[in-house]
Amino acid sequence: MSKRVFGITSFAHFANDGSTFLYPVLITFLYTEFPATNLAILGVLAIMNPIVSGAMSTPVGILADKLERKGVLIALGLALNGVAALFFAFSVQHGTLEFLYIIIGVTVLGFGQSFYHPIGSSILRSEYGRNTPMILGINGSFGSFGRGIFPLIIAGLIGIFGLVEGMFIMWALGFTFAAVVLVSLGLPKIKGVARSRGRKQKKSLSGHMSVFKVFIFSLMTVVFLRAMVIRAVATYGPSYLANVTNSQFLGIFIFTMGVLTPVAGQTIFGIVTTRKGGFFSITTTTIFSGLAFFLLLLSGSNAILDALFFSIYAFFTYSGFPTLLGYLNQVVPKEISTSSGGIVWGVGQFLGGAAGIALSSFLVYRESLYFSFWIMLIFTLSASLLLPFLKLQEKNSRDKAEVAGAQ
Repeated sequence: MSKRVFGITSFAHFANDGSTFLYPVLITFLYTEFPATNLAILGVLAIMNPIVSGAMSTPVGILADKLERKGVLIALGLALNGVAALFFAFSVQHGTLEFLYIIIGVTVLGFGQSFYHPIGSSILRSEYGRNTPMILGINGSFGSFGRGIFPLIIAGLIGIFGLVEGMFIMWALGFTFAAVVLVSLGLPKIKGVARSRGRKQKKSLSGHMSVFKVFIFSLMTVVFLRAMVIRAVATYGPSYLANVTNSQFLGIFIFTMGVLTPVAGQTIFGIVTTRKGGFFSITTTTIFSGLAFFLLLLSGSNAILDALFFSIYAFFTYSGFPTLLGYLNQVVPKEISTSSGGIVWGVGQFLGGAAGIALSSFLVYRESLYFSFWIMLIFTLSASLLLPFLKLQEKNSRDKAEVAGAQ
C-alpha cells in the first residue's frame, strides 16, 4: 500500500505543480496574439490565483480531515486544473479576448491548486509516520520536476496545435490525471485517516487546535513572509536577471537552471528534516536563502556569480513541502494535520505569495525592479528574526499537549 500511495501522490504532485504555470505561460501567448491588450491587466489577474488558493486551502483541509478517501479531493483538484484550461480556451475561441472567461479560469485554477499540498502531506504522514519529512522531500522533487517541464509542454502544445486546441488538450490531460488518481488512490480507503463521527470528533479536533493554534499561526506567519519573497522573485526574477546580464536569453537560462536545483534540494531537505528535525531545516533554509538573495543583489552584472547565487537561493528556497509541512507534521497531532496544513500552506504560502506579487509590482511601478528586490529582502530578514519565537511556541504547545494528555 505504501509504495502505491507514494507513487500516486508523487504523480499527483507532478501534475498539480506543473499546472501552476498554465496561466503564466498563457500570458505570453495572449500578449503576442492580442498586442493591444494591457500586459499589466493580464499580470494583475495572476494575483487571483494565490488569493483563491489561500482562501480555499483551510476549508479544504478541514473537509479532508473528516473524509476517509482523501484521494477523491486530490483528484478533484487536478480535474479543476483541467477545467481552468477549458475556460482559457473559451477566452480566445471566437478570435477576441474575453476577460470574463480568463477571470473564471484563473479563479478555478486557484481553487484546484488548493487541494494537493495539505492533503498529500497528510496522506503520506498516515503511511510513513516518523519518516514523513524524508518522503515529502522525495515527493516534492516530483513537484519541482513538474514546474520545470510543464512550461515546455504547454508552450509546445500551443505552438504545434494552436492556442485554443492546446488549452483543450490541457483540459483533457487534467481529467486524465484526475482519473488516474481517483482509480488508484481515491476509491480505496487510506489507512490511518478514518475518523470517528459526531460530537466526539468535533470536540477532539477543536481541542487539538486550541492547544496548537499559536504554534500553527506562528509558523504560518514565517511561511507568509517567506512566500512574499518567493512569489516576487518567481514573478520578476527572469526580468531582473535579464536586466543585470543585458541578455534576455542568458537571464531566462540562469533562472531556468536555478529552479531545477530543488529537484535534488527537496529530497535532501526531506532527509535533513527527518534526521535533524523540522526547526533545524526551516532555520537553515530561511537564513541561507536570505543570504544567497543578498549576495545575488550584490553580484551585479557578473553572470557567473548571478548563476551561482540564484541557484543557491533556489536550492534553499523552493524546499517548502518537506521542510515546512514536514516540520508541522512533526509537531501537531495527526487529527488536525490536514486542516493545520491548509492554514500554513494555504494562508501562509498562497496569500503571502499574493501579497508579495502585489507589493513588488507596486514598487516596480513606483521605483525600480532593483529597489523592489532590496525591499523584499527585508521580509526574509523578518522571517529569520521570528524563528526563536516559533521555537518557543513549539515548546509551549508540546507542554500544553502533555498536560492535556495527563488529565
